Amino acid sequence: MRRGVSAWIWCWLLASSLAVVADALVRGVALPGGASAPAWSVLATNLVCLPGTLVSAPVWWLGLGVSIDPSWVVVGSLFVGWGIVVAMAGACAWLVMRVGRGAGERRDGADERGTSGEEEGLRGAVLRRRAFLARTAAGAAGLAGSARMARAALVEPGELCVRRYTVRVRGLARSLDGLKVVQISDTHVGPMVPDRFTSEAVRVALKLGPDVVVLTGDMFESVHGDVERRSGLFAPLTARGAGPRAVLGVLGNHDWYGDGPRVARALTALGVRMIDNGRVFFDGVSRRVVDEEPRHGGCVAFAGLGDLLGDVQDVRGAFGGVGADVPRVLLAHQPDTLELAALRGVRIDVSLCGHTHGGQIRLPMMGPLIVPSRFGRKYEGGLVESPVGPAIVSRGVGMSGLPLRVGVPPEVVEVVLRA
Repeated sequence: MRRGVSAWIWCWLLASSLAVVADALVRGVALPGGASAPAWSVLATNLVCLPGTLVSAPVWWLGLGVSIDPSWVVVGSLFVGWGIVVAMAGACAWLVMRVGRGAGERRDGADERGTSGEEEGLRGAVLRRRAFLARTAAGAAGLAGSARMARAALVEPGELCVRRYTVRVRGLARSLDGLKVVQISDTHVGPMVPDRFTSEAVRVALKLGPDVVVLTGDMFESVHGDVERRSGLFAPLTARGAGPRAVLGVLGNHDWYGDGPRVARALTALGVRMIDNGRVFFDGVSRRVVDEEPRHGGCVAFAGLGDLLGDVQDVRGAFGGVGADVPRVLLAHQPDTLELAALRGVRIDVSLCGHTHGGQIRLPMMGPLIVPSRFGRKYEGGLVESPVGPAIVSRGVGMSGLPLRVGVPPEVVEVVLRA
């Protein structure tokens, strides 16, 4: 018994230590020159660190980790998480062995009593069959659970899809009929999301042939510091000869958790026009973004509001100088922004938001486990009717909190404006 317990303890220590080392190396803490790890190693590390992530997620969601050194939270959660996994594996192994041993003891007892007749033989066969079925069921359940978690960590996060919407806009000029806006949201560039996920989202966005690309926040994970170098993942959007006429953006809460102004500067340096609490106009004649409303009319105003958790929301700054007859597209990272009383009565033709990730984990018959919104599942994702008009909530590209996507594939959103 002691030897068995000792073996499980050594398994726990080894698995936990390997998870800590993998997390430190692959998540970029100890990589020389700040190099990013290949996608397969990031996803494999996400899977290895999953037990610890499941333990630490409630700590972060409840805000209990604010006053604790994040590195200690990571290390502690990895050891606790793998301790739970090893304990559950040990319990299952003990149960299977117990069932088998019980069947053997009953069979041996029957032999000692000299009952070797047909009845005892049948009873022994039944006990052996039960032991076999118990082992098979335990093994199948463990294998199915492991396979499902492996798929959620290794496969589903990379199954990028395109969601398409058409929005009718009152007073849209004929020159702007069919204006195509492509939205990329919640890439969460950082240790949990491989660079190629963001690069693939950018490639898909360009392939759609957009007139305007909008970035609706949480472009970087809050704990990631290599912003300047990895902002280059978005560089193809603004490269000379690229498809979009303009690339606009607003910051999200995770951008602010790290360093909002730094993220804004890095994206601005690439040519992204950041419009937090500001606005620009897309001119239907020149097909360019301008600061003031064109005299000839024919334009669409793109306004942005600051994030609810990291910034202020200046409605006047976002819509000041926009004529009453000018069609308007609002960018706001969190869809809860649309519930602000200050927006009531303001003309908004369509709002583009992100933040909720579609819940990120959606279980059959249960729906999403958690939707980070004060309004429940209303803003889970897709086309939603808000107090200020239609809103499109992107389910995002990356992952946050847990390195998983279950039943919620990452997406790039295409919105076509029609008169």
